[in-house]
Amino acid sequence: MPYGISTLSLAIFLVVVLIVHRGQINFGTLKNEPFFWFQISLWVFTLLSMMWTKNQAEGWIEVTSKIPFLLVPIVLAGKANYFQKYKQAIFDIIWMGGLVVSIICIARVLITSTWNDLFANLVYDNLAKASGLQPIYLSLFLIIASLAWYLRFIYQQSFSFKKISIPLFFYLMIIMLSSRTELLVYIVAFFVILGYEYMLKRKFIPILIIALALISMAFLIIKLNPVNNSRFIEMVEVNKDYTQNQWGGRSMRIEKWKNALECYTQFPVLGTGAGDCNDELIKTYQKNNFDIAVENHFNPHNQFLQTLLTLGIPGIICLLGFFMMMALKAQKNLDISLFVLVIIFSMSMITESLLERQTGLFLIVVLSNIFYLQATSNKNAKT
Repeated sequence: MPYGISTLSLAIFLVVVLIVHRGQINFGTLKNEPFFWFQISLWVFTLLSMMWTKNQAEGWIEVTSKIPFLLVPIVLAGKANYFQKYKQAIFDIIWMGGLVVSIICIARVLITSTWNDLFANLVYDNLAKASGLQPIYLSLFLIIASLAWYLRFIYQQSFSFKKISIPLFFYLMIIMLSSRTELLVYIVAFFVILGYEYMLKRKFIPILIIALALISMAFLIIKLNPVNNSRFIEMVEVNKDYTQNQWGGRSMRIEKWKNALECYTQFPVLGTGAGDCNDELIKTYQKNNFDIAVENHFNPHNQFLQTLLTLGIPGIICLLGFFMMMALKAQKNLDISLFVLVIIFSMSMITESLLERQTGLFLIVVLSNIFYLQATSNKNAKT
């Protein structure tokens, strides 16, 4: 969603939760569960970094944009029973939202394209355009929508080919959106769930056949579409010079990461501060004659490096702690959904600074807290 709509939606969501719980804030849960105070601490360190950052205007933008890390855990902490009660409705909202957005995107391409150029247009930015999102963010949402469908209609239920129709549709969308990282994330998440299904002694052979078919399907569709083909070739070519990258492939990503690490060595403890990350990184780009990065004001395209560079050791500890607490809760409660969500978000952050855009911040902070709370409730659930 556009910035204003997503911010308003988040505000309405938090207000509704507060109204339902009569404005109660559970400070005991906030204090006793590190998952929540890792998030709050991340925002607090962002605020404190204003003490040493030079670009105050940019710094305050960063501080205000990261407010979800403060407000979401404060409002949602201690509301596990609430999200357990409505978790099926939440999963339905997620997968139906993905389905509606996908249909709108496809419809726009069908309306604006001729028959001859339809397949060529049904890809990447052109396909995602109607959603108002970059392909990677739409792909990320569709992966979570697939997970929501699995939890709603397949998890701990009988398996059938009919039930994979919606996840298969989302998978095809992700292939055509040409988000290389998210396609890999989808496949990894699928194989994690495949392993879980095997441990539950489900129909392993049919699922394995489906997995092989999905990989084959992806390869075929990618090869047939010129844009997809060039993007994925660029990703896997080992010796390709980043100056020849058309789509920001692997070599360019590596160059961004090298520059970000070099920049970090100048601010090894507390980072640049909330306002100076981009300015300092541009200086490093200029020093190393990374002209295309200077012209486009590239960020590190890696959220872990972005946080390390901005907030130093305290920031990266909070971010890693956030994911670690989710993983530990998933292990403790044997909750496959939370474990897969950790994989989805952490893998996606390797090639994208997801928390630097409101869409990524909205998805990761809100959904991580909701999935964490329903996992907390699962421990005591009778069904």
